[in-house]
Amino acid sequence: MEDVDAAFHHSISRTVESPEKKLITGGKEKGPSPDSAPKISLSGLLNALDGVGAQEGRLLFATTNRYETLDAALRRPGRMDVHVEFKLASQYQAAGLFKRFYMPDDATTTGVEDVPDDGESDKDSGYGTPPKEKLIDVELPEGEKLLPSHPKGLDLAELVLLSEKFKENIPDREFSMASLQGYLMMHKGRPYDAIECVEAWVQEEKVRKEQVVKDSV
Repeated sequence: MEDVDAAFHHSISRTVESPEKKLITGGKEKGPSPDSAPKISLSGLLNALDGVGAQEGRLLFATTNRYETLDAALRRPGRMDVHVEFKLASQYQAAGLFKRFYMPDDATTTGVEDVPDDGESDKDSGYGTPPKEKLIDVELPEGEKLLPSHPKGLDLAELVLLSEKFKENIPDREFSMASLQGYLMMHKGRPYDAIECVEAWVQEEKVRKEQVVKDSV
C-alpha cells in the first residue's frame, strides 16, 4: 500500500485537518463532494489485515511520508511488525548511485576495494579490478561538441574517483535518492558535466527549499 496516510482523507491534500470538516461556499455549509470521499475506512483496512476476511501466507508492505499521523491501531505489533525509516541520502549512497548510474549493466565489478568511510554499507559492496577496456562511452549526441578535457571513454578506476568527487559536493542527509537521480538524468552519459555542475545545483536546490518553507508559513 503506497502512501497509506492519504487513503483516509476526503481530499488529495495530505494537510486536511479533518475528514468531517465542512466547507463554506457562498455563506452555506457544504459537505465534501462524492468524488473527494475516501475510498477506504480505517475499520475496513484493519479487518482486511487481520479480521475474518484476512488471507494467510501473505506479506503487506505500506509506505507513508507521515508516519506520525497513522492511527495507533494500524501501527501496533501484529499488524505492522517491522518499521523501517528511509532517510535522505548519505554521501556514501550518493557515491554509489553515481557509480551505478554511469556503469553499464554488463560491467565486471568484483575485487576492487571501495570501503566507505561512514560504515553504512556491507563489506561486500566493492567493485572489481578495473578492466583494461573502456566501460562507458561518453560521446555526446550528434551535433553537440565534446569538450577537449572530456575523454572518449571512462574506465572503472576513474569512475570510482569521479564518484568520490561527486560525494564531496553532496551534503549528508539533505537530498533524497530520487532528487540525486533526477540530477544525474540531466547529465545522462556526461559524468564530467555532472561533476562540474553539481555544486551549483546543490546551491539552487537549497534556495528552492528555503523558498518553499517560506511560502508554506
